[in-house]
Amino acid sequence: MKHIGRIFSYARHFKLLLVSACVLMVASIVIGLIPTRLTQVILDDYISGVEYPWQEVSEAQEGSVNIAGQHYIQPRYHTASSAVVQDACVVIIDNQMYLVSGVSTVGEGSRHVVNANEIEITLTDGQRVTYPAYALTEQEMRDIYQPYISPVVTLLVVLAVLYLAQSAINYLNNYMYSKASIELATLLRYDMFDKMEKLPIDYFQNEADGRIVSKITNDTDAVRNFFSTIISIIIEGVFGFIIIYFTMYQLNAQFALLILCILPVIVFWIYIYRLFTNRYSQKIRALNAQINATLNENIKGIRIIQVFNQEKFMMDEFDKINSEFLHYRVKQMHLDMSVGGPVFGFFRRAAQIAVIAFFGYQCVVNGQVASYGIMYAFVTYLGNLLDPIDVILNSVEVLEEALVSSERVFGFLDLSEEKVDYDEEIPRPAGHVEFSHISFKYTPTGPYVLKDISFEVQPEQTIAFVGHTGSGKSTTMSLLMRFFDYEEGSIKVDGHELNSVSKQAFRRHVGMVLQDPILFKGTIKSNISLNDERVTDDMALAALQAIGAERILDKYEKGIHATVTNLGDNLSTGERQLLSFARAMLYDPSILILDEATANIDTQTEQMIQHALKVASRNRTTFIVAHRLSTIKEADQIIVLDGGEIIEKGTHDELISLHGKYYEMYLSQSNL
Repeated sequence: MKHIGRIFSYARHFKLLLVSACVLMVASIVIGLIPTRLTQVILDDYISGVEYPWQEVSEAQEGSVNIAGQHYIQPRYHTASSAVVQDACVVIIDNQMYLVSGVSTVGEGSRHVVNANEIEITLTDGQRVTYPAYALTEQEMRDIYQPYISPVVTLLVVLAVLYLAQSAINYLNNYMYSKASIELATLLRYDMFDKMEKLPIDYFQNEADGRIVSKITNDTDAVRNFFSTIISIIIEGVFGFIIIYFTMYQLNAQFALLILCILPVIVFWIYIYRLFTNRYSQKIRALNAQINATLNENIKGIRIIQVFNQEKFMMDEFDKINSEFLHYRVKQMHLDMSVGGPVFGFFRRAAQIAVIAFFGYQCVVNGQVASYGIMYAFVTYLGNLLDPIDVILNSVEVLEEALVSSERVFGFLDLSEEKVDYDEEIPRPAGHVEFSHISFKYTPTGPYVLKDISFEVQPEQTIAFVGHTGSGKSTTMSLLMRFFDYEEGSIKVDGHELNSVSKQAFRRHVGMVLQDPILFKGTIKSNISLNDERVTDDMALAALQAIGAERILDKYEKGIHATVTNLGDNLSTGERQLLSFARAMLYDPSILILDEATANIDTQTEQMIQHALKVASRNRTTFIVAHRLSTIKEADQIIVLDGGEIIEKGTHDELISLHGKYYEMYLSQSNL
């Protein structure tokens, strides 16, 4: 619940739209009450209104009816132009109308016909009263409704206009709420994407890709649903309840007070329901994120899964998660069916029966008779009063899931991010790099992956790192790139402590090529320039030419503007690698890092990259994380790592002469 305020803080961006929607919703609620009152008027004053008092008048006038040669009119239509002869009333028994002269009403009770000229009324106290009566002809029964036709038609037209107006208002209201909620989700996704771009690398090492995607897509959509639903509940629930309850109180204060007494029971019911459904919602959301992460992992690794015939194992693993998701979904459904909307539907029907029973009791015990119109209005308003509660119960699951999602969304937005300072500039480094007694571990309680690492690289030198997987090669380069901050030891660039330099300012002078090159959907040029508008076609082409890779454009009709699909899947591994080299060369870095950049390429491409390395390493400090030792023979210094420690250091010839670890590795590759 603590995040509701933060959700609504986003509303300030479209507050005019939201206020307009709220005003329209209140207008819709008010307009929605009027048709019920008008229907009550039609039922009581016109359809049942023929049994209201009549008067026999001396002459015909507008609104009068001729019955058995005499003129009769209801007092509401009577004017002073004709004198009143006597009171009269109309009684309906078995679809037949009877005119009783001399009295304005025959009282309430059971009715039956004695003979053609008499009717008998058994009053509520058991007394029987007989009245002389005249049975109206079919024409006279039609004529008696004649004065009502014009006002009823007018009311029906007003009803139609009100329904059309309410529909139009509801359309605008729904459009505005939908637009506001969509804008909210858009802003949330933007902020989350912006946050993601600024998060430290270690977050992505510990969080599955699918979970991150789920937070930015599914969870923001759930918050959008929450926003639109909660607004509807607040406006309809609060304003609607007040307006409708006030109207019901005017109709019958006693029964309205009785309804108010049972309201705390309903509120407690909703509270208990929410308590149980929250437990399931959290589990369902967590499992949904786990499903997304598993799907993402399997899609990325589908080739490996199929090559090693692991389809059944992966299917079994997915089935475990999916079955657990189903288990909690069924529990949630059972809770909804046993406590939620369906049970409340029964309560609504019971409440309508209670209304009829209440008015029946008033009639039998107290002799207070309610008109059909009032009973209709009360039942209708009672339904309107319970609608918001019904909406709440039917939305509890959605609201709880959305609250869980909001915790994930704002928990993500509250993550500590890297300090970003794009405006800070530093002079181009000469490339003098010194590691001094660096020890590093990824987590405070985890093992050290680097232990007392010390080495020095002079400007424009090439240094290579070799060692088995997990020896600490890539971690060393990650520290140099400031992907992680070190706490033990020192790293200096041109004499400046690296931790004190702006990450963004330093990275502008560093180029990096990874073992698994990352390309983006676009073109060859956009992947070399990273969409920098300052880079021209000639500049991008020159970067390719610098590493001797311009020939890869020959097979593409559009040349440098050839399409690159997502992650560069339409290019070979070697082509992706060469584009990554061209990207690094374009920005002319003073420090170049090649993280096993030649590990996954063919011999011909390796020759091209060897040429590129000679060109790229001129006038810059170059760090190479090597897999193929043949590519680093000319390095100024080679460092051999094992278990996070430096075990050997020197040139290629020096290390070969030592007959140590490097010698063994080189010998094993040479014998392949």
